[in-house]
Amino acid sequence: MGSPWRLVVLLLAIVGFIAPAHGDERSKPAHIGFVSNGARQWLTKEGVHAGLLPGMARRGYVLGGTFLLEERFAGGHPERLPKLVREVLNLNVDVLVTVPPYVAQIAEQSTPKVPIVTVSDDPVGTGLVKSLSHPGGNITGVSVQAADYSVKWLELLKEAVPNLNKVAVVINHPRQIDELRKTAPALGLELRMFSGMPSDIEESMAAIAANAVDGLVVADDPAFEPIQPKLLQFAHERHLPTIGGLGDTFVYVGGLMSYSGNFYEVGRRIADQVDRILKGAHPSNLPIDQATEFLLKLNLRTAKELGVTMPTALLARADEIIE
Repeated sequence: MGSPWRLVVLLLAIVGFIAPAHGDERSKPAHIGFVSNGARQWLTKEGVHAGLLPGMARRGYVLGGTFLLEERFAGGHPERLPKLVREVLNLNVDVLVTVPPYVAQIAEQSTPKVPIVTVSDDPVGTGLVKSLSHPGGNITGVSVQAADYSVKWLELLKEAVPNLNKVAVVINHPRQIDELRKTAPALGLELRMFSGMPSDIEESMAAIAANAVDGLVVADDPAFEPIQPKLLQFAHERHLPTIGGLGDTFVYVGGLMSYSGNFYEVGRRIADQVDRILKGAHPSNLPIDQATEFLLKLNLRTAKELGVTMPTALLARADEIIE
């Protein structure tokens, strides 16, 4: 009788030893920070934030249960970002997610240790990481290759409006500016570049009006989201065809066309990176993922108002058509 009882006691001891460790793990949810130059009210069903949450759920995480999300939004005012980043880092987060890449640059200056997962365009060229396969520091994430796909804005707008000549571009990203300037001559387009920061928009619109352009491109910086309605109203009053890079908001509020990365899917991939880090991977050895899905959206109501007849080939390639 003694031997079986000793076995039971031994098993109970083992269970008693293991169970608290398992319970401790469950009682300490993962602490994830999220800092964006956008604003909470600008969040859409197709953005990075929207994809991040189901991406975490797909990996078995429960918001408010097995993970907590500390969020800060700069509302299109980048000067607020250093303070917001410090606030989140002071909460001892396990991982910090940032949108767009200049938020990661600010975060990197604040911490060499906390893993940062960011949405970026050219992480190597901008110095965020050493290489795509071996980032080398505390930053990894997903590259959306925005400078590469930004040239499509000009190509698509020219395809929809063949007589296009002088185009205004509201943009801040230097590499995108370079790529657009390289592409424009082959399309017979003359470009004028303008700032889209909220503090500059009135001056930019006045300058655009003075330049007598016949088309408008609005780039994909989240800081531009609050000014989109004003820009589109401005374009509507001047009968300007438009294309934007923030697809899930631009065409829904009256833009003619949009072409951008599938940011919902980017958010899901960000969640995959976060999960790997929480399970022990280090950002320095976690390759930068690269977005491969891009979405073309057309607004036929706006086309009708502008008198633009969308080519059949363009309609056939569209991922979404608003009628």
